[in-house]
Amino acid sequence: MKARTFALVGFVTGLLAASYLCWAWHRITGAVLIADGHLWPRRFPYPDQWLGWWEQRLDAARPVPPGAMKLDGEFALLQFYLSCWIGLSLIISIASLIWLMILRKRDRDA
Repeated sequence: MKARTFALVGFVTGLLAASYLCWAWHRITGAVLIADGHLWPRRFPYPDQWLGWWEQRLDAARPVPPGAMKLDGEFALLQFYLSCWIGLSLIISIASLIWLMILRKRDRDA
């Protein structure tokens, strides 16, 4: 029973994390930044504040050499990282679902 509960919690948590991260990815697309530029960043539950903080951190980690000018921010890199986290969340959710199905089949056969 504990394994079944753990698998169900992993499945639901993976789906919730993937959903929120997909929304965060959407919040840093060009369409949203242009259309909602005057409203960005919004307060919680919108992910804008921590996305802005993360983008500033990535920007500070890759400084511009002296005499050069940075033409873009780090939103593309941020979208890549978010895509990786979304993929990981979905893998956890799918693995938990498979585990749940195996446990259910094992219980039914016993």
